[in-house]
Amino acid sequence: MKSLYLSILFCVSFSLFAQNEQLEKKFDSIEKYYPTINKTVRIDVSDLDIRDLIQTLSEKNQLNVSIDQKINQRITTSFYNISIKDIFRFLIQKHNLDIDFINKIIYFYPKKKNKTQQKKLKISLNKSNNTLNLDLKNDSIQKVAKLLTDLSNQNIILSPKVKQKKISIYIRNQPFEKVLKMIAESNKLSIIKKDDGYYYIDEYKQPNKKKITKQNNGRKNHVTRKANLRIQSNKDGTLYVEATDADILDIIKEAAYKSGNNFILYSKPTGINKTIKVDSISFEKLLTNLFSGENFIFQKNSNYYIIGKKENKELKKTELIKLENRTIEGVVKSIPKNLSDDVEIKEFKELNAIVITGTHSKIDKIKTYLNK
Repeated sequence: MKSLYLSILFCVSFSLFAQNEQLEKKFDSIEKYYPTINKTVRIDVSDLDIRDLIQTLSEKNQLNVSIDQKINQRITTSFYNISIKDIFRFLIQKHNLDIDFINKIIYFYPKKKNKTQQKKLKISLNKSNNTLNLDLKNDSIQKVAKLLTDLSNQNIILSPKVKQKKISIYIRNQPFEKVLKMIAESNKLSIIKKDDGYYYIDEYKQPNKKKITKQNNGRKNHVTRKANLRIQSNKDGTLYVEATDADILDIIKEAAYKSGNNFILYSKPTGINKTIKVDSISFEKLLTNLFSGENFIFQKNSNYYIIGKKENKELKKTELIKLENRTIEGVVKSIPKNLSDDVEIKEFKELNAIVITGTHSKIDKIKTYLNK
């Protein structure tokens, strides 16, 4: 048994040694053509996309690089007087990457996963209150349904039409039935609780509802009417919204339905009424207008919106903004206070860039200001 253990240990060690030796040979080839890869830099990054870091270091030191789009990790770390080669080596080893040197181009790509390696689903049960946490990113609905069934002891049956579907969603501390509803809303699915007690998941089908139509400038539009709210969907996907002291959540729900958008509420906006009359407005711009001056913000994901209070950290993002045709000196101080409030801004002189953490609307306004 001891002999077998030593043999396995030797094989693993030899494999790692061979991989490291192969990586060093690649760096030796790169170094012969790009001696600047040995240049030392000082850099401090927080929640930065690895691709942005590699691209910026390469541009500043005249390295030709190509980065696979599947690389999407983010990094928070500090490098002090470290060579670019050592930074690349660190990123490769920590984030399971690899490089090739092809026709004078350094190509970064993810290592192929071992076939036996299975992605672990980020789903957990809070036993204290029997709620669930989910952090799903393009995960198999079959695997998600199986794990949810195991954790909740509630049976979930999938329609054959959805078994190959991938789903994405982030949920914290929600009961089982609400989790299923939120998954359905954000991934265009329907949930039906059968009499036998199990849940059936199928494709979402638009209900056949009676609609009021109105002729307007030669085009037909679908109209929703309430006592103080009127929302009209235009053929180009925009909206006509007319509201008088209407509840903000009613406006959002109707506008989302009419424009075919999904949303998730982290916090429910209550006691907020709005009066608005606007035509040819997108759902996203409508949300921006509705939340102006309020303590609520939103974040757009791939196929749904998340709405919550400003202090909710999950609704903030971090973005690297590279400055062109100007230096970083004095840029942060020049940003008006009304734009920099509730926003974290860091200078990176080595990259001639700033990194901003805040709501997407604030970041867009700062980018517009800097581009003037």
